[in-house]
Amino acid sequence: IEDIKFLKNQWFKEEDDDIMLLGNLKNDYGGSQVSKYLDLKSKILTPPNLNLDSHIRVDNFLYKIIRKFDIASIHDLSEGGLMVALAESCFNPSGLIGATIDEKSLGISNSLQMFSETQGCYILSCKSSKSKKIESFAKRNNIDVRIIGKVGGNKFILKDSFSASVSTLFKRWSDSFPRWKMDKLKEECGVFGIFDTDEAALFTTLGLHSLQHRGKEAVGIVTFDGKNFN
Repeated sequence: IEDIKFLKNQWFKEEDDDIMLLGNLKNDYGGSQVSKYLDLKSKILTPPNLNLDSHIRVDNFLYKIIRKFDIASIHDLSEGGLMVALAESCFNPSGLIGATIDEKSLGISNSLQMFSETQGCYILSCKSSKSKKIESFAKRNNIDVRIIGKVGGNKFILKDSFSASVSTLFKRWSDSFPRWKMDKLKEECGVFGIFDTDEAALFTTLGLHSLQHRGKEAVGIVTFDGKNFN
């Protein structure tokens, strides 16, 4: 990153900012958080579709709009999908802030897709004056982007479905983390392997990113050149 000003975090910041969804939500539940709690049909529990070419296009688009427009926040949809990502974006350490989402704007066929962990999807927030320009820029680049809601207030609202206090959600979320020292690896580690290419490390980086396991405890890549491990 050539300038620290291009570093973006996940938290919503300003009242009345637009919330945008980048990418299309699909039925990707294999290994997802929601699969732990619901008895889902096996046909939708296959691993998420991995398309490196598509993911590179999306990431290149993100790279451009961060530099071209004033983006306030960006969050991927790992570990719980859209709804969890939206809630986490409300938990700004500088001050909790709410969000109102219009489910009709999501372009989904069923409500469960709001918890799908589809690769290559992100939410971002920005000024309304910027969101229209981003939509236009996305259309020219054949990227799916849509406005799905607004930042503001002290509640997390899904129109016509539910309303919850952000402070209550934050307490439930923060209390869910273990308070003991973690001394061993746990389940759900993201694993990606590449062979027979000089760019194995690069493709592994993209692959791990597409799996959306972000290494909250640790992350690493090991390469082998035929003689040495690196």
